[in-house]
Amino acid sequence: MTTRDGVNPFGLCVAGCALMLMAIQRQGHQAMESRALRSVYASVGTQHPDVLGAIDATDLPGARRRIGEESSFTGTVSVFYVPQDGSVRLLDFHPDYRQAIVVAVKPADYGRFGGLAGLEHLAGQRVLVRGRFFLFKGRPEVELASPAQIKLVR
Repeated sequence: MTTRDGVNPFGLCVAGCALMLMAIQRQGHQAMESRALRSVYASVGTQHPDVLGAIDATDLPGARRRIGEESSFTGTVSVFYVPQDGSVRLLDFHPDYRQAIVVAVKPADYGRFGGLAGLEHLAGQRVLVRGRFFLFKGRPEVELASPAQIKLVR
């Protein structure tokens, strides 16, 4: 059956239902990701003293002043990156990694973070990172060995 315009209403219904199912599936996936993040990483409020006392991920001069010290920074993970040699996984806090502090996680520690998927789920999340600051190739970096070093900022 078609309408006067040559449109099959049954086809429209099927297409609409398919789009609705895709949207529901996407929401379910997002909810699963959110639960997975909460099961691995603790959360902290935006007004928590640790968040308020942390430097911003793009404050490179502030990060350089903290080299060799245990300190904190906040930022939104923009990219989850794997170098060609696969030796570490990196969390970048700016599309141009040279503009912000970088976080490194070694393969031996992946399991503590929920595996690679647990680390990848951090992309797009605002986090508080605590660890020892050091220079790698002249840029500030923090290495994580435990999920307790990173908290979701809510």
